[in-house]
Amino acid sequence: SLSGTIIGLLLIVTKRGGMKYALPFGTFLALGAAAAATVGPAVLQWYLGLL
Repeated sequence: SLSGTIIGLLLIVTKRGGMKYALPFGTFLALGAAAAATVGPAVLQWYLGLL
């Protein structure tokens, strides 16, 4: 998910984690699902309005 990517990149850039650092993937999947459930319809309507 996008949140996991952002956190992972921040950890690598700040040298707190490397390529062998394990992030809990399920936590970020749950965060992405919650975000999609709450703001997903609004984002979809905004995007369709751009087309």
